Amino acid sequence: MFLFSFCLAMPAFAGSASLYLSPSVGNYTVGNTFLVQIKVNSGGLAINAADSTLIFDPDKLEVASLSKTDSVFSLWVQEPVFSNSLGTINFAGGKPSPGFVGAAGTIINITFKAKIAGTANLTFAAGSVLADDGKGTNILASMGAAAYALASKTITPLLPVEAPTGPTTPSLPT
Repeated sequence: MFLFSFCLAMPAFAGSASLYLSPSVGNYTVGNTFLVQIKVNSGGLAINAADSTLIFDPDKLEVASLSKTDSVFSLWVQEPVFSNSLGTINFAGGKPSPGFVGAAGTIINITFKAKIAGTANLTFAAGSVLADDGKGTNILASMGAAAYALASKTITPLLPVEAPTGPTTPSLPT
């Protein structure tokens, strides 16, 4: 009986949180920009910090801007930063107790610009999501990925306009 009550008193912090990208798929045109959000699903537990490195192909995409607007985090150990030459985005954010609980918490907003046609993949290289348990238990179980189809601009050729033809006025002899 004692062992049973002890097991019930221990919280279960098995990895249950996830980092993911929204949208995870899309079709975009070269030269245009589009928004991608890094989101967190806390897995039903209160979290108070997350960090990650996101990788993108710098030949196909470039970061036009990063924004913390509507972020679930208010404190930043590392402000969101990017390198268009390396194809990386890094952040480390947090929130005081009681933390965040939810399935779709926005961490940062990324505006990408499509550079060339092809498929652009985004992947998380590393990351952690810390439980608001007083110990900083990493409960990250999974990190999503994204794939975007980038299409070339279609240029519609202009049709030549011919001068109207009609009856001509004969020249009068002089």
